[in-house]
Amino acid sequence: MFIHIWYFLTLTLTSLLMGTSFAHTLEMAAKMNVDGQLWRTFQHTLYPYFAYVGAPVEIGAIVAAAVLSYLVRAHRPAFYLALAGTICLALAFFVVWRGFTNPVNAETAKWTASSIPPDWSRWRSQ
Repeated sequence: MFIHIWYFLTLTLTSLLMGTSFAHTLEMAAKMNVDGQLWRTFQHTLYPYFAYVGAPVEIGAIVAAAVLSYLVRAHRPAFYLALAGTICLALAFFVVWRGFTNPVNAETAKWTASSIPPDWSRWRSQ
């Protein structure tokens, strides 16, 4: 029974995480058409909530998937699938978030209404 609960926990956390990623995808077209001031407003008002809620969910999904891999290690097909999922989640976090998203967030956090740089659209595109 414990393993079924753990499957459910892993699936739930991963689904919540994928939901936040899908939300970013859906809003991308609109964000690419706003001016620098409005885009900075989005960065400063909407996205902190993605960090407060999304970060624990993302770490939880990675840890839950890793634990699931360990729990099903004796069942080879399930183990390989769980391990692949763990690797994909970890790569998404360490490569995409740490390599691309976080540097932009750190830079734009410094911006004020009067200090948006001329190359702000380059930051938006990243």
